[in-house]
Amino acid sequence: MPPRAAVGRDPNTPSRERKRMLGLLIEDVTLIKQREVTAQVRFRGGATTTLTLPRALTAQQQRATHADVRHQIDALLDEYSDARVAAILNERGLRTGTGAPFDPTSVRWVRTTARLKSLKQRLLAAGWVTGRHMQAQLGVRRSTLGRSRSPG
Repeated sequence: MPPRAAVGRDPNTPSRERKRMLGLLIEDVTLIKQREVTAQVRFRGGATTTLTLPRALTAQQQRATHADVRHQIDALLDEYSDARVAAILNERGLRTGTGAPFDPTSVRWVRTTARLKSLKQRLLAAGWVTGRHMQAQLGVRRSTLGRSRSPG
């Protein structure tokens, strides 16, 4: 006859039998969820044991882009668009929180969730104006702005 521990680990032992054996050993279990999970196990013989475990990460936390990468995105957005930031991050061998290569959509997602300003928002905050704003200011058409925007 195999030892009891071997019966519990045997893949041929049905789950209902494992549960039945566990029920013979354990009186009750109390779980306390705070910053950590504390499990207090009381055995049938009167012995008790306490286990303290870290809480499992949420799905969002597991897939979050690393803070170091978010800082790099923030710095790159001072000069580059989402598409160019994605290309630079891929050149550096960096990946999203899910392990995928970056694309403009994933950079925009990180930017939105981390509340980072886009290149356009940063330029407007620095005093730059849009073509539409310039048209309204000067009272000219878009085509006129395009023609007058020659080098020098």
